[in-house]
Amino acid sequence: MLRVFSDRSMSDILHLNVARDPFSMLNVDLKKRQTCVNFSYISQYVVSGGLDNTVNIWDLKSKRLHRSLKDHKDEITSVTFNGNDSYIASGSMSGEIVLYNVTTNLSSAPFGHGSSQPIRHLRYSYVKKFLLGAASDSGSVTLWDAHSQNPLHMFDSAHKAPHPASASLQ
Repeated sequence: MLRVFSDRSMSDILHLNVARDPFSMLNVDLKKRQTCVNFSYISQYVVSGGLDNTVNIWDLKSKRLHRSLKDHKDEITSVTFNGNDSYIASGSMSGEIVLYNVTTNLSSAPFGHGSSQPIRHLRYSYVKKFLLGAASDSGSVTLWDAHSQNPLHMFDSAHKAPHPASASLQ
């Protein structure tokens, strides 16, 4: 089980640790204003995003910030790794999705439906490597081809109210 807690003596630090282990897995400076987090499937990284419009990649081995990515114009609302941890997708309040290649350190041009549909949740398919699902405030869920950055299908009114999470794509 993973625990997330703030140390009262060091109120600017958020601790992530595995409940069975007494040591801290990762300390995140709360001044970075992170609001979403995702763990990689097979590698040593954690990705987070937040109010500062920045996606941060944290190294669990060194327990330090590995890289910061500043490609968004607005608050980051969702971050996720693809199935083999080679890409990170991030979504924001501006409705933009940005893809990052973890190996080459390159990022895509922002794409999405625009500010009328803030991104609330992103998830890569476990079966189709470049199928990316995005849930937005408008009630729609869009399946994107992450290679071409084109929408494959949009489910209008798939949910009501802002979407807190989405089911796994199979």
